[in-house]
Amino acid sequence: MQTKLIGLFLFFTTFLQSCTTKYSDETISFQNYLGEVFHEKIPENKHVYLLIAQFRCAGCVEQSLGKIADKISKGLNSEVTIITYDNSIVPFALTRKVKVLLDKNAGYEAILSIANIALIKTENGKINAIEMINLDNSDKIIEEEF
Repeated sequence: MQTKLIGLFLFFTTFLQSCTTKYSDETISFQNYLGEVFHEKIPENKHVYLLIAQFRCAGCVEQSLGKIADKISKGLNSEVTIITYDNSIVPFALTRKVKVLLDKNAGYEAILSIANIALIKTENGKINAIEMINLDNSDKIIEEEF
């Protein structure tokens, strides 16, 4: 009897852990942010969000967005949304291919500490990955994620 109880306990512990993800807290915060500011929610399909920081290396961001625009022009693996505090930062060629959301207050920086560009990868309404794009890793991340 005691062995069955231990087995049952282990099963439920494993089951409960599988219900949470590495980014559970971030998913809740980001979902709340999207809902409050844009009246949107994290979609079920694969989606990539690019958040542009107010504190940034302008040349680094410009170069990374240019590389992303080039990669996207060849086709997308998922939907892409750019969230920025200033629309003029996003190259015109990119605005025709992706959704751009404007948050003049950069409220996203309150939920995630970023510099340059943060990439948030989602699927099934949850965050699967968060990466910071900078000059050192931009080629690798852009190749893998787009």
